[in-house]
Amino acid sequence: MVGAAFAVAALAASSALVAQPALADPLPPCFVDDQEGKPVGITRHIGQRPIFAAGNSDGDVAMLDRTTAGDGPRFGRLIHHTDGERKVAYGRQGHVGVLNQGLDEALARGWLVVDMVEDWERIWTGRP
Repeated sequence: MVGAAFAVAALAASSALVAQPALADPLPPCFVDDQEGKPVGITRHIGQRPIFAAGNSDGDVAMLDRTTAGDGPRFGRLIHHTDGERKVAYGRQGHVGVLNQGLDEALARGWLVVDMVEDWERIWTGRP
């Protein structure tokens, strides 16, 4: 997983501003881990186009698009959160995220959509 990254400045102890080594407050983010920022963050961390990407909202479409548009074997997967009993449910409408564009484009783009109710018998509970 790749998260949002922020730049920080290191302040040396010999600086007239600080008595001990420290980190300055974060500068504006280098990238935001959502929508078009996701492929930026992935490229920054691994240095190349990935061969596999999985997401669960429209905020992941750009990442899936970048991953599956490359040459050679590629795999894109969307998790459709339909099981409100075992996990928070959201899809075309939701308070956490939505999955509209991803569902609309998955078939044409060759992305596998995994439905939590239809495709998963068990959802990880943290217990064996």
